[in-house]
Amino acid sequence: MDDLKNKSDQELAQWQAGWKPSTDKYILAEIEWANRAREKQHQLDQALLKSQHDLNLIILDKQSKLTKLAISVGFIGVLVGALLGAYMQSALSTNNSHASSNSYYSESNKIESTSKSKP
Repeated sequence: MDDLKNKSDQELAQWQAGWKPSTDKYILAEIEWANRAREKQHQLDQALLKSQHDLNLIILDKQSKLTKLAISVGFIGVLVGALLGAYMQSALSTNNSHASSNSYYSESNKIESTSKSKP
């Protein structure tokens, strides 16, 4: 069997042609062909797995960078939202104090104007 492994494809085919299909030597040649096919398929599978692994690493790196970017954008959004909320609350409280003081003056003006108009 080791002899068959050392033969080239052409040598193995010529050696196999010298035997009838049902003989043990012919069957050994068939087994060797199957082993060679499996070995070639294994080499192809290894190459494909390595390429897929390399692509997966590239994708993982890009996903990692995009996740970090999304976290940064989200954090900045939270900060902007908090600052805007604080500003709005400050602006509303300032407007409410002006509005309450304005309503006091407008109420007192109404009272004065109604008292003046009554004889």
